[in-house]
Amino acid sequence: MRSSRTAVLANFGLRAAYGTAMLATPGRIGKPWLGRPAPVAASDIPLRGVGGRELALHLAGGAAVVRGAPLRPWLLASLGGDLTDIASTIAQRRQLPPGGLRACLLAGGGSALLTLGLLAADAAG
Repeated sequence: MRSSRTAVLANFGLRAAYGTAMLATPGRIGKPWLGRPAPVAASDIPLRGVGGRELALHLAGGAAVVRGAPLRPWLLASLGGDLTDIASTIAQRRQLPPGGLRACLLAGGGSALLTLGLLAADAAG
């Protein structure tokens, strides 16, 4: 397996683990981003949705790596998820706890930059 495909597989595996953690413990994972106003918050619902997206998308992308299938569609979908998370967070930044926007920009922006690098490496073959 080419090293760029190995890097994509590792990234997808970590993203699937993140999605699993978000499904299992949305309050803990989402606290730096959205805060934690109550023991069980309504924010758990969309956080679990994001977790499900991360898990499904990145497990399917990992399967594409293992099968030797094209990775570009999966990387673009992953990048799209990051960018929509960032855009929606920026749009609602005034409702976030202190540091919420920064947390999203660091996590989502870092992930988006990594994905762009993986796209470039995959294209270079």
